[in-house]
Amino acid sequence: MSFFRHSLSVCAILSILVWADSHAIGDDAPAVDPIFDSPPTIVQGNDIPTMQVFISPGGGPAGAPRGICPPQSQTYSDLPFTGQVAVSLPPGMVEQEIAASTYTVPATDWPIILRTGEILWGQSSFNNTTTEFSLLVWQGDPRTGTLVETVSSDGDIIPHISLPFAGSQVVDLQLTVDPQDPEQIIIMNDGSNKFSIGFRIDAHNNPPLTSCSCSGLGTLPAICCPVDVNTNSFPAMDSAGPGEFGSEQWLFARTCPGATGLCSLTVASGWYRLNDTAVLPASFVNDWTMRVIYEPLNCVTPTGACCKPDGTCESLTQSLCATSSGVYQGDASLCANVNCPQPTGACCFMPSGCVNLTALNCSGAGGTWNGAGSNCATIICFPTGACCMPAGNCVDSVLDTNCNAMGGTFQGHQTVCSGVFCPQPVGACCLSNGFCITEVIESDCQQIPMAAWMGMGTDCTDADMNSIADVCESGNPCDGAVLGDFDGSGGVDGNDVQGFVSALLSGSPTQGEVCAGDFDASSGLDIADVSGMTAALLN
Repeated sequence: MSFFRHSLSVCAILSILVWADSHAIGDDAPAVDPIFDSPPTIVQGNDIPTMQVFISPGGGPAGAPRGICPPQSQTYSDLPFTGQVAVSLPPGMVEQEIAASTYTVPATDWPIILRTGEILWGQSSFNNTTTEFSLLVWQGDPRTGTLVETVSSDGDIIPHISLPFAGSQVVDLQLTVDPQDPEQIIIMNDGSNKFSIGFRIDAHNNPPLTSCSCSGLGTLPAICCPVDVNTNSFPAMDSAGPGEFGSEQWLFARTCPGATGLCSLTVASGWYRLNDTAVLPASFVNDWTMRVIYEPLNCVTPTGACCKPDGTCESLTQSLCATSSGVYQGDASLCANVNCPQPTGACCFMPSGCVNLTALNCSGAGGTWNGAGSNCATIICFPTGACCMPAGNCVDSVLDTNCNAMGGTFQGHQTVCSGVFCPQPVGACCLSNGFCITEVIESDCQQIPMAAWMGMGTDCTDADMNSIADVCESGNPCDGAVLGDFDGSGGVDGNDVQGFVSALLSGSPTQGEVCAGDFDASSGLDIADVSGMTAALLN
């Protein structure tokens, strides 16, 4: 790292020697600070574009799950990664030098899967530049940890960094592991609860091609000579110093084989923390504009109180709460400590009143609540209409709740029996030759000569296995029928009155109606059966 080495800095040594070479050094010569003679370049990025690249790891365990645990993001920079930002470009990083950051992960989150490594990258001018780079991933810190993954640009699948990008001198470089790839970058805990990522300059756009002189006191190989800041690009820093997180950010300075003379004595390669002020001057070092996104591999998804639309509360994960259209109250929140808002709904009062109330208030007021979200403006309180009974008959002007209580099927508000068709019940039809037809309505059975319909719900079961249906063996089509039960409820009450009257006035009652109303055993239905029906109702 030619610009970052204080007394160890190649660039600093060169700056001193170049200055000395162009000035007469004597007793009156000014002292030269052996650090830098120019500050980092500040670049204003307007609406920074994103260069997102999906990568496929070349190794590691296969079949790692993705999306099970919520992603976690960490950065030490105070800059946003979108919009307008001012970045600092440290001058002089040479090829093979690395910007890196170390991140601490809770012990319970390990192992982790790397999702995205991100950094802002910039240039000081609008000259076209192309930089080859690599993303490196370590267990622990980069100085003492283990390198587990290296992904390099190739100009094809992983493009190089070409600036300007979308008209900008600064680009947000995002390397994201393809979530569909069977191989993921899995990082294990080495005991430090830390992992690191770094971005390395593999090849500059315009690297030095010849060695440089230390003013006769030595030389550096071309690979270590200062690069032209106007025709190359660099990892970006923000405008604030590393502060408390400087010890977690790193700079790798490369070796300079072939350095001679004084240069060979001042070049020190290796990893340096950004807060190492003995080597790196604080006035020239800020935070790397780097960010990482990872997922815990073996997380336990947290739960919390979820207030549902109906006002109830249930402990759910945040995603399940959202699926049920609820409002999540936070991780580890308890329903016992949460007051979920109670929904209102239409509350109906007899005979026709309606007020929008909560279920509790409606019940306390003696009303009938119609459910969360119902509204008096659109709901019909106490709908009344035709009710189709199980026996096939129809009763007019019945409340929907009463129809359901009688086992009937409500036909809709303001419907009338003359305008609806009620399904007729089916039963066994016994023929004169002993054959039995099952699930036949009574009118169809009557079309067959000498056939008898055996009543609603009867069937052709032959329990004694004598080849004759049990229901047909008695010869009495009214076996099992309850006198007075016109609605098929199994008992006699006020709901049977209309069925009896309708059958009596029809002049041609069905076999089922005869079985239900023939109180005088005349094999028919007439006025003589009225007294029997009355007695059955009063009994």
